[in-house]
Amino acid sequence: MGIYRGIYKEWASAVSWHSRRCHKKLIILLMTTLASACSDLPESVGSDGSGNHSGQGMEQSVDEEEGRDGPPNTLEVSSAFPDDTDDDDREGLLVTGLDGLSAADVVSPWLAVARSFRSVSDPNQMGDGEVELVRYADDFPVAAHMDYLAWPLDTCQIRQLDADGEAEDDNPPPSAISGGQSIIFNTASGPWFTFDLTHSADDAFVYQAAGQLPGAFPQGVSLSIPGSSFPTVAAHPLYQPSAVERILPDAAQAASSESRLQWVAGQQNTAIKIDWLAFDDRGEFVSFPVSCLARDDGEFLPDAVTRAVLAGSTHRLELRYSRVYARLDVYNGIVFYQEAEVAE
Repeated sequence: MGIYRGIYKEWASAVSWHSRRCHKKLIILLMTTLASACSDLPESVGSDGSGNHSGQGMEQSVDEEEGRDGPPNTLEVSSAFPDDTDDDDREGLLVTGLDGLSAADVVSPWLAVARSFRSVSDPNQMGDGEVELVRYADDFPVAAHMDYLAWPLDTCQIRQLDADGEAEDDNPPPSAISGGQSIIFNTASGPWFTFDLTHSADDAFVYQAAGQLPGAFPQGVSLSIPGSSFPTVAAHPLYQPSAVERILPDAAQAASSESRLQWVAGQQNTAIKIDWLAFDDRGEFVSFPVSCLARDDGEFLPDAVTRAVLAGSTHRLELRYSRVYARLDVYNGIVFYQEAEVAE
């Protein structure tokens, strides 16, 4: 699994809108007003603060303390929806810790990514999770992360099943590094879930669990990293959004290109992910032909091109709503990114 790639159960597998490395065996046929997750990456890191996500030029030593001290951070990060006093939030992305500075002027080599997914309709109420840790160049700007994490809201991706060829990232981020033998989602009363260290196919260090997270996050859950190549993190707060309350279409009805999409709007800076699920004549799941990302304002109308593609589908279509909470914090010299998706 790559940096910024979500973990989903096989039946719910879909492209993450924040994927830094695009999924293989996938061709995006049409993208209307959509900033692709595989667009041109920033140029090489230089004295001007521009970024190279390959991490070229970063120091190789993991024992040195250099780079662990960042800009002063006085913003409280314990609130799920802190006030945007610095006007640095982006649509669908909460931002804290810049302290009034430009994201291009705040730098940190350390990035911690925590992702989670759960479906409230899962009878076992188990979820998926992943934590990845990366070291970039010492002068890597926070703006380079935000450019990829700012969501193209009110847009749709149209995908093709069993496409030939691969969508590769020609400037991938550095390999994930170790933060210790295990990483813990902690509570005041003790560990809630422990991720054990594993190695991916490209020998990166990965902490992940599919169908193992025990339900919704408990109140006060935090990310704890014992430290190794990555610095020690005592407790960084994590959050999950509330589930979506669907209005239209009725969950028991098939969806179509003309379906009216309505839900009870959220009250804060979250987003709504709308997946179209295709099923064959036997009722077997086939694919996610279309996924849209919308403002959490209660209603969404796909663009004409997307509706035309849906109208041409030969499969039975159903809808799934998810609410997504995404947040980037710069705290104690480390960039923390969390993305939590709660589906119907």
